[in-house]
Amino acid sequence: MPLSVTGCSKGQIKLTETEQQIQKIDTFLLGLEEVYGKKDLATLKSYFSPQFQDQHPELFQAVQKTFEGTDQVQMDLTVDLIHIDGQKVKVLLHWDVNSQSAQGTLQNRGNTTLQLIEQETLQITALEGDNPFSSGYN
Repeated sequence: MPLSVTGCSKGQIKLTETEQQIQKIDTFLLGLEEVYGKKDLATLKSYFSPQFQDQHPELFQAVQKTFEGTDQVQMDLTVDLIHIDGQKVKVLLHWDVNSQSAQGTLQNRGNTTLQLIEQETLQITALEGDNPFSSGYN
């Protein structure tokens, strides 16, 4: 007995506002991984709010040292939970950072919560837990 399935197409599926925000957060995190892997400190800084940058210059100094001391670095972020409250976003995630240098391969892992604010673009305003950007920064 043949089976036939038919459907009706009414155009593109419209994403809800929440789905659009989640898609934007996903794109943000993928970009963060890419920029970190390219060891592009200037672009990495643009992912953080100006206030965060002013309050935590040591983070970016430590990241610069990490970039200078490695031949290759890769960051993998895995989202555990996204909480959206208007323009404020919390992303709970697990991270793996692998770096290679003449001394060998180093692997760091941890869990962190990124607090983001959504205005024209998403920006990190706070970091809680293990720091994926520099193992020496707390």
